[in-house]
Amino acid sequence: MGAWSKDSKSHVAHMSEGDFYGTEKSLTVKEAGSFTIEFKDANGTVKVLKDKSPLKAGEIIDSSVMNMAKLKSFIVAQVADAKAKGVLFSVHLKATMMKVSDPLLFGAFC
Repeated sequence: MGAWSKDSKSHVAHMSEGDFYGTEKSLTVKEAGSFTIEFKDANGTVKVLKDKSPLKAGEIIDSSVMNMAKLKSFIVAQVADAKAKGVLFSVHLKATMMKVSDPLLFGAFC
């Protein structure tokens, strides 16, 4: 790497809604019980992904989702912005469930 030029440009952007951060919901469980994770497709068909997992009193359960339509719209806007500003477009992702989410997120950029 060479010396950093003062006229070098950079720009960092993030989604303002519909991302993992903006959709996160947490709940502290008051009493012991269980939870089920279900996937409901566009036709309304429900598939159980995890059934009756135990929760202890005082545990925290947390979830979030990524809205792919909003992500793709964000990508289009950011690519256009980078072109207009004459800067390199680069993608850097940080998600808790990287093994699950990164292939989908990177796929949205293709």
